[in-house]
Amino acid sequence: MPEKSIVLLIGVLLVCTALASANIIYVDHEKYGGDGSSWAKAFRTVKQAALTAQIGDEVWVKTGTYAEAGIEITKDFAIYGGFSGTETSLDRRDHVLNVTVLDGRGLSPSVVIMTTGRLDGFTILGGKGTNRTYKDVYRPFGGAVLVDFNAVDVIITNCIIRESECGSPETGLAVAAFHTNTLYIENCRIEEVRRPAGEGGLLLGTNSRLVMRNTTISNNDGPGLYCEENNNVLIEDCNFSKNEYAGAWMLGSNMDIRRCRFSENNARGLELLSGCSGLMTSCEISSNTMDVAIGVYGAGLLIHHESEVTLYDCTISNNRRNQTDAAAGGGVCISGKSRVSLLKCKISNNQLIYGDSIRCVGGGAHISGGSKVNFINCQIMRNRSYFRAALSVEGPDTTVLIHGCILSGNVPDSTSCITSDIDSDLLIVNTLSINNITLPDITKISVPPQANVNISNSILWNNGREITLGNDATATVDHTCITDGWEGEGNISADPMVIDPGSMVQNPDGSWAWTEGFYMLQSKALGFPGDSPCIDAGNPDPKYNDAARPPGQGTERCDMGPFGGPQNAAWKFYMVEPIINHILGRHPGYPLDANNDGRVDVSDIIDCLSYVPPLP
Repeated sequence: MPEKSIVLLIGVLLVCTALASANIIYVDHEKYGGDGSSWAKAFRTVKQAALTAQIGDEVWVKTGTYAEAGIEITKDFAIYGGFSGTETSLDRRDHVLNVTVLDGRGLSPSVVIMTTGRLDGFTILGGKGTNRTYKDVYRPFGGAVLVDFNAVDVIITNCIIRESECGSPETGLAVAAFHTNTLYIENCRIEEVRRPAGEGGLLLGTNSRLVMRNTTISNNDGPGLYCEENNNVLIEDCNFSKNEYAGAWMLGSNMDIRRCRFSENNARGLELLSGCSGLMTSCEISSNTMDVAIGVYGAGLLIHHESEVTLYDCTISNNRRNQTDAAAGGGVCISGKSRVSLLKCKISNNQLIYGDSIRCVGGGAHISGGSKVNFINCQIMRNRSYFRAALSVEGPDTTVLIHGCILSGNVPDSTSCITSDIDSDLLIVNTLSINNITLPDITKISVPPQANVNISNSILWNNGREITLGNDATATVDHTCITDGWEGEGNISADPMVIDPGSMVQNPDGSWAWTEGFYMLQSKALGFPGDSPCIDAGNPDPKYNDAARPPGQGTERCDMGPFGGPQNAAWKFYMVEPIINHILGRHPGYPLDANNDGRVDVSDIIDCLSYVPPLP
């Protein structure tokens, strides 16, 4: 028999032998002197059971409190908590009802140290961490759980991790993992790591892979997640809330973040730094407040230093910075030569308040430092700052595309709603900017010296002065509906006849109350007396034609505004509510035949909801 075949056969036999000999080891803190072979003869400590476990074994731990630390899982076996002490099958345990606590408060080292295997169904308290040398510094890591160097396929699930006491002044987090392939965390909570002992929730050291699902990291005196360089991260359906310094920091890693929430952190919701790359889908970054002195940029989201990120169907809302010094980017700040696309995102109700400086800029978004950013089919609404309430564009070689977007209800306390800067470029295509609330002499779009703005197939209406040019600045405008008109081919100055442009009323206390509008164009086909002059008024070149009708109206020629043009199918989701209202006979409802079958019915709703725009 060939040598390779013999080696393979031996390997198979060894695996089969290990599986055949796999057994259950029992633990009960009320028992003494057992050998772990049954509930009646259970080991008294988890550590004792872990020392005897072999590959494929299962350790079953009865409900109760186990004051232990230094439990090691260094072979591929599983430790399960949540048993009442009578079960004969794993599926009969209830880890929620039968709370099983590993109490490492005041104890060293880490409560659990893992290089492989599974930890499932425990509440883990305290733990002072395990000393390791990382980046040439010797210090304790992982108060509750240390996933040690070069670990493989570590699983932590159905666990609550609290009150870690890891004493590192820099990265003494509750869970720490280094050079790990792969760490799986699912259905867990990591919370209440307090100073001066602990510094946050989860540290993912360099050259690791993390898969985390349905997990909450909250109420920690440090970032919820600290992800260092050269990692691959998949995070789904997780919540990062009420942490200090950030919901999550990610440095130079590849990421795929889906349906996650970064909220109510006392700092930024999320920071993507030092060359991060990847995709965020259907995430919410909301209600984060920067009251701490950790920088002035991006109260909701900061993307910096040559990062390349796409955000799809994300909401960035109600973030704010409350200090009086300079600040930029209430919702999102993108800087340092980063490359970012935001598709079908909503940036709303973000604020930079109490700042009376011209440097308090970009209530919705601030783009600077040579970054290239695309806003595609986005809504930028109700943001507020002293200057440039919706969007601030700064710095040489900074380029921003606003394509198929709606900007409405943004409130600058001083000057301008959108401003580009010297040597920067701003391109606005098929966009509606309407009812951004400004003082009479405030400019909607300010173009400083040597900056360039190009606007086409758009609607700029009722925003005060629409465009102001500095010395040597240029604004090229064509096929655009603009208040008071503007020189250029195909421009008009007639009322665009938006169905509901939204409105804002100032209260007696000086605050503003905003009612969001419905921004499609009026037409006879939708039951209005006349057709908007913006229908079929965009650039007649066929390459600008409406991709979908509706939301486009009239002929296939491009409509001005976000509901016309080659990208307009991405707004199909926007028609769902008025279609439902029309079917039910409620107001406001409009006969939007999304699939063009001659009827307005449930099939149109399905058509709208099933369309997924291609990622840029």
